[in-house]
Amino acid sequence: MGTLRADEIGNIIRERIQQYNREVKILNMGTVLQVGDGIARIYGLDGVMAGELIEFEEGTIGIALNLESDNVGVVLMSDGLMIKEGSSVKATGKITQVHVSEAYLGRVINALTKPIDGRDEISSSDSRLIESPAPGSAAQIKAMKQVAGKLKLELAQFVELEAFARFSSDLDKTTQNRLARGRRLRELLKQSQSEPLAVEYQIATIYDGTNGYLDALEIVQIEI
Repeated sequence: MGTLRADEIGNIIRERIQQYNREVKILNMGTVLQVGDGIARIYGLDGVMAGELIEFEEGTIGIALNLESDNVGVVLMSDGLMIKEGSSVKATGKITQVHVSEAYLGRVINALTKPIDGRDEISSSDSRLIESPAPGSAAQIKAMKQVAGKLKLELAQFVELEAFARFSSDLDKTTQNRLARGRRLRELLKQSQSEPLAVEYQIATIYDGTNGYLDALEIVQIEI
């Protein structure tokens, strides 16, 4: 066997280096401290973003909402019965999005747009952030724009407050009242597909709801 020259050895080393492909992934990991009532508290996940998708060791997906100094509160997107304290989780780096398509019309889906009506899977190549402006505002009449702006703000605050309220069972009266109004406002948005309410009536009821005139009614009495 002949002896390799120094330049030949150098060429072999360079060739091996060029062929070497090492992919380095940095994972943002955490550990489950507590889980229950659809909420998990996670230690770690440094730098996680509010609204970021979190993947649990057994496959459950959650959304990071409550970012505290020593733990992260994650809302589970399923029952999470298989999640154990001490198990691992990882941040995905993706802000929560949902698929959008006309194929969803008339279908029953869960919070992650997965069909739960026993029918075929829904094909969609487009997606939108959960928290994104709704299209069509420019086409609304002036009066609807005025009441819709306050309605959007009230509902956004309600959704956030409702999520955080799940972390605490001791809510003050003001918080309880805000949650109750939010539930009434959400009920106002429900109407028959076959008999939509006239725009002027929608404006009037939304105005009443956002200004507290419906607070004394039970939710079952709310109908738009």
